[in-house]
Amino acid sequence: MTVPEEHEKAKGWDRDNAIAKQADEELERAAFLKIVRAMRDYASDAAREVHRWERNYERLPRTIARCCPITSRSTTTRIDA
Repeated sequence: MTVPEEHEKAKGWDRDNAIAKQADEELERAAFLKIVRAMRDYASDAAREVHRWERNYERLPRTIARCCPITSRSTTTRIDA
């Protein structure tokens, strides 16, 4: 292989590496943004989930609700978000 052929081959590898690096950076950015969104929405998602639990608890028949540890407080415990 001649020197110019080796240079062309090296340029191809550099191009391939640059493309792979850019793809990795895009995947990393997407993963980071997913984490940021999850952290940003955590409080509202948690409040919505607690509200769902409370609503389901309130629908339980009293005989079953008495078996739940929450009955030591009140049957309509609310957590203000």
